[in-house]
Parts: sequence; C-alpha cells; structure tokens
Amino acid sequence: GMDALAEYGSGSEEGEAAREDSPREFPPVAALLDVEAGAREALERLDSRKRPRHKGPRTFPYAEGNFVASVHIPLRLPPGARKELRALLARVQHAGSELQGVELVGGDEGFNTHTLHVSLSRTCALRRPQVEPLLEALREAWRGASGGGFPMSFSGLEVLANDSGARVFLGLALRQGRGHVLEFIRKTDAVFADHGLPAFYEDPRPHLSFAWAAGEAEAPLRAAAASIEELPEVSTHALAVECRVGHVAHRVWPMGPTRPKAQPGPGQGALQGRSAPNSAARS
Repeated sequence: GMDALAEYGSGSEEGEAAREDSPREFPPVAALLDVEAGAREALERLDSRKRPRHKGPRTFPYAEGNFVASVHIPLRLPPGARKELRALLARVQHAGSELQGVELVGGDEGFNTHTLHVSLSRTCALRRPQVEPLLEALREAWRGASGGGFPMSFSGLEVLANDSGARVFLGLALRQGRGHVLEFIRKTDAVFADHGLPAFYEDPRPHLSFAWAAGEAEAPLRAAAASIEELPEVSTHALAVECRVGHVAHRVWPMGPTRPKAQPGPGQGALQGRSAPNSAARS
C-alpha cells in the first residue's frame, strides 16, 4: 500500500528499514538528484561535435512530500559476471597511473547484491496522488506483452559524466536486446507524456553503469578506459520492468510482487540527452 512507500529526506525510513534484512544508509536526496536528474547532458559532453550542448535546467527541485521515481529493467547477472566487472575495473585502475577514487556502484562490499539496471526513463519527482495512477498506466501499457523476456548483452566501455561534472561513470553499452529496450523506452515515454512527466533522452544509448568516481577523475578514467583492448561480454535476460518510487521497486511487467528493497546509489541513472520522437526506432 501507499504507507509502504518511503520518501527520501522525509524521516520515514524506519518502516522500510524494518522490512530489510540489512538496513542500508541512503544518500541525501540532493546528492541523488545531482547524480540522476542532473545527467541529461552527459552524451553531449562526450560527442559535442555532433550535438549542441543542452541549455535547459539541470535538476528538478526537491520538495517535502515528493517521491523520487524512475523506470528501469533490473538486471540479474549470471554467476561470474560481477567478478568479470570487478576484474575489468581493476584493469582500468591499473592502466591509469593518475587514476584515483573509482568505486564499484554499491561499494566494494555491496556490489555483489546491488541492483544493477538499464534505465527506461529519466528520474522525476512525484507527489503522492500521482503514484498509483502512474503505476496503473505503466502496467496497462505493458499488458499483453510477452512475459518470456529477451536476451541482453553488454560490451564496449563507456565513460559518461553528469552535466555538473561532479561525477563520472564507467559502464558497458547494451548490444543485444537494444531494439526491445528502445521499444520499452517508447512505452514509458508515452505514459510519462500523459502524466506530464519528462521524456527520455535523445538518441538513447542504453547502458549498464558499474563504477563511478568524482568528476576530476574524468580525464584519467577516459584515458585508462581507452587503453583496454580485450573486453568481456556480459550476458543476461530482461525478465522484468520496474518503477522505483522512493525505496520501493514496483513490478510493471510481468505482473508480480513488489520488491521492497531498492538501492539508489551514485552509479545509477541514465546519462543521456532528451529523447526525440523517432530516436527509439533505431536499434
């Protein structure tokens, strides 16, 4: 029910923590918004020769009573995949003589249980009366979709910075399954438009972020990543779509139980520009 929803910065985390086996500390909402909602210029910074820098507002203001919300595909990586990502980060760190402070999302100890994901929406703010109508509309949009999922694979290092330059991320680009994910982005965009919420990003480049650092590490991280020649391919299946509202991940597709533990962190969020109406048609 609605009482189970926990708000960032609201002081209502006790009930949620009581439902978790290992209560976690969550970052302040301002820090989360800086990472997730402040990321819309990332690819423009990486490829400014092709696209002009977006001049719009960088974040949305947090207000007491707002829920931080986003739609994503949670990833269940096969055994050994997280070990490969750890090893890949170690190679990048070894290649960068001036590289410091790069961390796995969720931290070194929490990485193995941290929920990695592929974003289908931008992060937005919801008021309480908006939550249930949005969830119902998302579920209706996926009603009738096959529940069998589809294969996904990730390969190719990407270094993405948020628009403020405060943080930089290391990720793998989505290869197999891209067409399905772009269709899911279209579905999400249509629902968000009906509810007055922002569209996804221009020229979507779905990816899996697995490590992050402070913004000053961008140049050495980019140089170190460029020197890595042999890259792993991480494969998995997309089996669900979730809408995370506060600390609670609500199942959108296929219909099933709500997941009470959502783990916001520095490595989460889409780092791209706004979506164009026809951009999702490319795969």
